[in-house]
Amino acid sequence: MKNVLILGANGFIGTYLRMSLEKELDINLSLFSRNFNNEDKLQNVKYFTGDFNNQEDISKALEQQDIVYHVLTQSTPPSTYQNPSEDIYLNLIPFINFLDLCSQKGVKKVVMCSSGGTIYGPSKDPVTELDLTNPLSPYAIVKQSMENFLKYAKNRYGINYDIYRIANPYGAYQRNQGVLSAWMNSILEDQPILLLGDGQAVRDYIHATDVAKLMGLSITKDIEDCDTYNIGSHKGRSLLELLQALKEVTNKDFKINHQDQRSCDLSKIVLNSNKILTHFPDHSFIDINDGIEEMWNYYKQNFKSKKS
Repeated sequence: MKNVLILGANGFIGTYLRMSLEKELDINLSLFSRNFNNEDKLQNVKYFTGDFNNQEDISKALEQQDIVYHVLTQSTPPSTYQNPSEDIYLNLIPFINFLDLCSQKGVKKVVMCSSGGTIYGPSKDPVTELDLTNPLSPYAIVKQSMENFLKYAKNRYGINYDIYRIANPYGAYQRNQGVLSAWMNSILEDQPILLLGDGQAVRDYIHATDVAKLMGLSITKDIEDCDTYNIGSHKGRSLLELLQALKEVTNKDFKINHQDQRSCDLSKIVLNSNKILTHFPDHSFIDINDGIEEMWNYYKQNFKSKKS
């Protein structure tokens, strides 16, 4: 049996990945996060509580682990655009220290969430893993650097890796990040939603359930195999199209505040995910309208308006 650890297990992607891997019977699963709800703990899962920036906490969790999923981040593309050094201190340096600890603890593979939605830069056509990267924001530049340090760790320490370049994930457990989350929060607060630019910017939106399932490839394939994969729906949707879908789901006539598009925002980016789908020939992506409806229903039930 492989010993598998998820770092950031209570985060957005981490939650979906945890739910997916908990179904695997041929792994020993461990979870690391700042805190856990005791009511949700499973008997066959190990739990580690701590701070990713605390090397002692991480060191304990890495003991005897074969595969480690690194699915945490402490920034977003807009949050560090005006202060690029912040992303280096928040994400890159801790990641380098983490790789050093992995080498000391004998970790066989590190699996990383990269950003397919930012790392390639704008592109008219769906991008493949062979296309050149063109990171234009500090967030994307740091993600590219983290990818490179994984390859450095492979060369220096012999640690294998998988890199998943994820498009624009969304889902019910997404909170305070992503356009759908921001819009739903505003609707619940009876506030106008914010639309950047003319609404023509195109993104590749993918449900986090799909992301988690596809990332499970690292469990089933040869642990010595290192590769980079795009994870996206292969479909582009503009902000206006997304807005219309949200109107239909919520059945609300909300107000819209327009603001200039940010300089870090790309005009269009869609991912070609054919490479990873060769391992999942029967996979069917969650329809975005169904995904938005599920997310909206969850928000209504769990995130009440402060006015109520």
